[in-house]
Amino acid sequence: MRRIFYYCYDNSAPAGGEKDSYQHVDILNHHGYEAYAYHRKPGMRLTWFDNETKVVDSKRFVELYNRDRDILVFPENLGPEMLRYPGRRVIFNKGVFGGFAALKFGALDPYIDSATVAVLAVSEHNAAHLRVAYPTIPIYRVYAHIRSDLFVPKQFHEKSRRIIAPAKEMPILTTIYRMFNGGSSKTLNGTWEWLVLSGRTERETASLLADSPVLVFPSVHEGLPRLPLEAMCCDCLVAAFKAGPLVEILPLGQGFTYGDLMGMLCWLERLITSFPDVTAYSEVLEAQQKIAKTFSESRQISSVCTAWEAILQVL
Repeated sequence: MRRIFYYCYDNSAPAGGEKDSYQHVDILNHHGYEAYAYHRKPGMRLTWFDNETKVVDSKRFVELYNRDRDILVFPENLGPEMLRYPGRRVIFNKGVFGGFAALKFGALDPYIDSATVAVLAVSEHNAAHLRVAYPTIPIYRVYAHIRSDLFVPKQFHEKSRRIIAPAKEMPILTTIYRMFNGGSSKTLNGTWEWLVLSGRTERETASLLADSPVLVFPSVHEGLPRLPLEAMCCDCLVAAFKAGPLVEILPLGQGFTYGDLMGMLCWLERLITSFPDVTAYSEVLEAQQKIAKTFSESRQISSVCTAWEAILQVL
């Protein structure tokens, strides 16, 4: 039997793409394949989310890996470094911008290397761009699983007066923050806080999102904006730019033109003025829930198994 190894970084900082890799390994093992998360460092395992995923280190990998039979799955941002590993490979692209940035101008391109047999993409936005760049390689869309059993809604009127945001696109985020505090200081009267998420476990993130009425998400570079989907599951309103893969997940009419900080600021001020009255946002919250719940475990399993069945059929 072929073995499938998902290359994972020896970094314990929370990253949604690494969780996706672990989940793929679990799915494959539960459906008749033999798969492992491959960390080079001995004893390394991601612990910021719940898992019992099969993990191997470099020593065990060398013992198990057969270059003529097995397949290595690499994250897109490893770039040309993945060419150092012999044997067939699949590239798991979790973000086109970061992936192409890792290649740089003139760098060796693993996508066009003959050992690359397929690409997995986490959003239709990613897949569409990759199909233009590499029209001859099979590219498969796979879905993430947003845990609705963990990311659960809380009554809007019970939420804290908090605005939550990821530690991303800090120049944009700090601009919004300063404008908000300056223009809304009388309304706020020191009763609203901003919390920038960094280094939180999955359970800590779920608790904070459930207790917060709004997520400010300034980035448009993720392959799949996982944090907004988790917020939507928690009935946390998402203030984001309608660009890139965010177009796929934001409800109709929600979102701002990229760079429209004034529009986002006005929206935030209306929200805090009316809080905790949820009447004006009930339809948006309902639409968010419906979209987030489409990222189900069953859909993830189906997409991953379908992709791997197709990949292995031609080898």
